[in-house]
Amino acid sequence: MSSTTSLPVAPRNGLQLQRLWKRDLTHYPVGGYRAFLLAVVVLANIVFTWTVAAGAAATPVIFPHFGMTLGYYADLLVVAGVVGGLASYISSWGDRWGRANMVVIGLLINGLFALFAIPLAPNKFVFALMTCLLYLADGAIFVGTPALVRDFSPQMQRGLAMGFWTFGPVAGYFVLSAVARAYLPLSVTFANWQNLYRFSGYAALVMFVICLLLLRELPAGIRSQRMAAMNERLLVEAHARGLNLVEATKHRWRQMIHVNTICSSIAINLFLVIYFTAIAYFVFYLPEFLHFSLSSFNGIQEIYWGVNIVALVVWGALSDWLRVRKPFMVLGSAGTIVAILLLMNAKAGVSFTSMALILSLLSTSLACCYAPWFASFTETLEARNPALIATGSSLYGFATRVVGVPFGLIIPHIIGSPVETASGWRTWYWICLACVVVFVPFIFTMYGHWRPSAARAEFEAHEAKVAEELSRLHEQSAAA
Repeated sequence: MSSTTSLPVAPRNGLQLQRLWKRDLTHYPVGGYRAFLLAVVVLANIVFTWTVAAGAAATPVIFPHFGMTLGYYADLLVVAGVVGGLASYISSWGDRWGRANMVVIGLLINGLFALFAIPLAPNKFVFALMTCLLYLADGAIFVGTPALVRDFSPQMQRGLAMGFWTFGPVAGYFVLSAVARAYLPLSVTFANWQNLYRFSGYAALVMFVICLLLLRELPAGIRSQRMAAMNERLLVEAHARGLNLVEATKHRWRQMIHVNTICSSIAINLFLVIYFTAIAYFVFYLPEFLHFSLSSFNGIQEIYWGVNIVALVVWGALSDWLRVRKPFMVLGSAGTIVAILLLMNAKAGVSFTSMALILSLLSTSLACCYAPWFASFTETLEARNPALIATGSSLYGFATRVVGVPFGLIIPHIIGSPVETASGWRTWYWICLACVVVFVPFIFTMYGHWRPSAARAEFEAHEAKVAEELSRLHEQSAAA
């Protein structure tokens, strides 16, 4: 059997049911169609986050309903994280199987569980079990969606593209906060919480139909190559016809496990411990410790996530324009440290405006670091082997769980359970700050330049080689 790949043959006219699972494109998409495919992936990512986090806006309500404690909730997040890590390994096979079908199947599972299984859970055990299964689907999508965004984005647009990918989880929380603030009354009931899940479930099923019918992906030969700019697409398609995929994907873990892939993945998740804290525990910190109402908390959350959405796109675009990522990571780290210090010194009675400004600084700083980091991470994976992007992305997905599991176990014992304490939160913020400091040295291991001038010179040299190859390709075509 031949080990080389060929581009798929264009489909015949008429309805073909196999297009519901055979999703390979015949050419690299350009213009509005490429933007459409990226938008579908980002929208799917938003819905995934919304379904997984749907109950977070009213978490204090489900505690008395199910008789859960903060410790039980933390243990649930730990187990769900382990389940998601298992899914990350399974989805690493997306380099061979493709990524799009993982997204489609995951949307169906998330929609059904959010619409029926979780809201109808009769007790805390069933609720925990259904939540873990929801995280199983989410773990697979967590690898599939960034791989798709990378596939459709040349390196010169990668920062903006990964900013939009990160826009997915962030916008999911923004939608959740907006829906919760608009829908939940001041006196929240369990029925209100059930409907928060149902809203997200309806959205997931609608998105499932859209992706089932319209989502496509690059064939393995094209997505297994590096592409710096859009003008290289003809060259990439020509090279795909003779690419030996079997050889390129041999010993995939040996090829991809390095300091700048696995250690940097763990380091960025340490950096994001304050982000994970905001997602899972600010719903307790702001209402119970700083004495904000649940409605005010969701209003602050709207501002936090709204700022983050804008910042992700702005910082990603700036890193593309300057062609460097690392300086943004350093700047974002410094801003995050300042924001943590401000949070550490917040007292009960702090105003809505002051807390919104502190969290906006945190949000902007996290975005400044994370969007360029993810762009750099995909470029680092490409420098290792562009045919193993899903395998490399699964390292990041697994690292998210490696960091999340131990921190999920220890945070209740530090902040205090069942009663939160000032000294506990202060200690936790010092841990978050230390995690940011630990991340900084690993910036130096990532692919890419520090100076825009050096990055520009490398890109111009690369473009000159591309021009030569394209010229040779046109000459060969003319001769043929």
